Amino acid sequence: FDFIICHGVYSWVPDNVQEKILSVCKQYLNENGVAYISYNTYPGWHMRESVRNMMRFHTANLSSPQEKINQSRALLKFLVDSVPTQNNSYGAYLKAELEILSKTGDAYLAHEHLERNNKPVYFHEFCEQADKAGLQYLGESEFHTMLASNFAPEIAKTLSGVANDIVKQEQYMDFIRNRTFRSTLLCHKEIQLNRHVSSNVLKSMNITAVPMWNVKDKETQQTVEGSYVSQAGMQIRMTAGLTQVAYKILSDQWPMSIAFDDLYAKAVEQTGEADPKQQDTLANDLLSLFTAKAIELHSVPAAFQVEVSDKPKVSELARLQAEDSYSITNMRHEVARINEPTRRLMLLLDGSSDHAQLLEQMLEMVTKGELILKEDEVEITDDDKQHQYIQQFLQKILQELGKRALLVS
Repeated sequence: FDFIICHGVYSWVPDNVQEKILSVCKQYLNENGVAYISYNTYPGWHMRESVRNMMRFHTANLSSPQEKINQSRALLKFLVDSVPTQNNSYGAYLKAELEILSKTGDAYLAHEHLERNNKPVYFHEFCEQADKAGLQYLGESEFHTMLASNFAPEIAKTLSGVANDIVKQEQYMDFIRNRTFRSTLLCHKEIQLNRHVSSNVLKSMNITAVPMWNVKDKETQQTVEGSYVSQAGMQIRMTAGLTQVAYKILSDQWPMSIAFDDLYAKAVEQTGEADPKQQDTLANDLLSLFTAKAIELHSVPAAFQVEVSDKPKVSELARLQAEDSYSITNMRHEVARINEPTRRLMLLLDGSSDHAQLLEQMLEMVTKGELILKEDEVEITDDDKQHQYIQQFLQKILQELGKRALLVS
């Protein structure tokens, strides 16, 4: 296989199953195949493990999974209410943990804290286990987490001094971050890896912007030109005019990707900067943006379209999921939430109906009572208003589905 994915399994199974997971990866990856394995890590899980142990102790005599979940939440709230937080690091930790778990679903709590097996490891221990299976560390699925340069200069300098190989450096970075979870990529141990990342690689890539926040001047509250904060929490300053224009082009076309050559040509067209050296500058700047999680790189063009066609279509997977769920998967591999009218519409979007036919099909649902239209919590019963409502709904939602990477050709 080119890829083997094992997500949310490795830490939650016994040792012999962990060994088998790595063995399967070694046996069934092709020569240049990549395995993705996610797992819980120390040191971050040391504190979280204490909460897990308390929950398992408290719920040991309960048989109902839901009752175990309810009692686990109750226990954590009791601890938070009982332990002072002022000048008390333990109390502050419990409060933070309660805030995290209050935002997660029951399935997450049951899997993370109540499973019989949950065995975090230090990163270097995982690499040792992989090595025994004939595999080696390739990298992380989140590339920006691998770079010591993303720390303060004095920290990056110390890391380069104490860690003479990538596994040690990654382990020390885990110590600094108190990391709790990793999504690690492995490959065959026999492969000679080139860890020098050249910006020339970007010239064959398709590029997508990752939405960022503008930086504002503290006194004037005006947007600072070319300054952003990435989703990784890093402040980014784009000094080259061509790079600023290129990122603006990417942002305007999000979520679509643009091939590097096309992006360069569009940026040159807007700035007039046609110096061949500018192409290398742009590639270097884009590589820096990638390491800060400000752009995405793709080896193939996007498999979706933003424009609404005459006969709109969503993927077969999305339509299948929409049959009985409000959570669907878009063409960027993200979970998207939809409401009932949108779900009904998606079931019709197989590419066989034009806009007029979709309007008639949606109105028929209203006539049959399968879909109830409301405005300000009052049901719409007038035929003309229903027609106008559905027409506006179709125009709005179809455009929204395009921006959410749900439409395909």
